[in-house]
Amino acid sequence: MKPKNKRKGIDRTAPRCPYCGSHTILRSADGIYRENARNDMLYVCKNYPVCDSYVRVQRGTKIPLGTVANRELRELRAHIPDDLEIETLRSTDAGVAFYVKTNGASFYHAGDLNNWKWDGAGELVNGIMDVNYKNQIKKLAKKDINLAFVPFDPKLGMYQSLGMEYFLENTNAEYVFPMHMWQDYSGIQPFIKRLSNQAMADRIVPIVHENQVFEIREE
Repeated sequence: MKPKNKRKGIDRTAPRCPYCGSHTILRSADGIYRENARNDMLYVCKNYPVCDSYVRVQRGTKIPLGTVANRELRELRAHIPDDLEIETLRSTDAGVAFYVKTNGASFYHAGDLNNWKWDGAGELVNGIMDVNYKNQIKKLAKKDINLAFVPFDPKLGMYQSLGMEYFLENTNAEYVFPMHMWQDYSGIQPFIKRLSNQAMADRIVPIVHENQVFEIREE
């Protein structure tokens, strides 16, 4: 069987336009940007300007800086703060954890990054989990964290607080919100009372019900 001929002029590695489904073409930003002093390159929808969507690429490469966006999305992106910093940490389960800093405030959301120690998993598996978790949390040791959201999963049983304790001991997070509790908040208060370090205990925000609202004011 003869291999199918590739269609000429189409870069198979280029992103597709999410609005009309067409291919994008790598071209200069001349004629699209009012000024192009930096000689930026763009992936532009083949149907431009009828489909007004494109994305800039990293200089000297073909790597798009984000996703193909139309005018509406580009205008929304223009409102992103200039000082926005986002850092990701490798999860010990699915996805990533996020550290976000903007406008003088900093936030950490663990997602599924936790010390998931399970009965029956075995010393080797649990040991690797422990090392991987601690290696990620150590990256936060010198960072300012105003609000943190950390798993406190009751399904872990006697190991429920394992990840939380290490996080409290190795970060400077001001307010720590337990999460991933499946509407079972019964373990929070006993954990707070069990902590010998009162300063550490005071950083935990006790949650008692779903959709609870908290107001945190600057001192």
